[in-house]
Amino acid sequence: MALDKKDMTQFEALMVKTINDALEQIVLPRLDRIEKDVDVIKKDVSVLKSDVFELKDQVSNLEDTTERIERKLDIEIDRNDTQSVKIDNHEKRLTRLELKKSS
Repeated sequence: MALDKKDMTQFEALMVKTINDALEQIVLPRLDRIEKDVDVIKKDVSVLKSDVFELKDQVSNLEDTTERIERKLDIEIDRNDTQSVKIDNHEKRLTRLELKKSS
């Protein structure tokens, strides 16, 4: 049995209606939910963006503070090394003096 032109037109109309119903009942509601979810995500990202800028500033300040502490530590280590050398020299002198006295 072959389809005539009227049957084909009815079949096409039925297909269009079926596809439209499927779009309205399944696809469009899902797209609406996705759109709402994307809006929520955009708002969350906006809030996170400001938080990240604040954290970036805090980390920068922390790096500056850490650098100052490291410089102070380096200075103190150098000072201690210098003092240690001086103490060693004094001990050597004292030992030589003690040896001279005992001889």
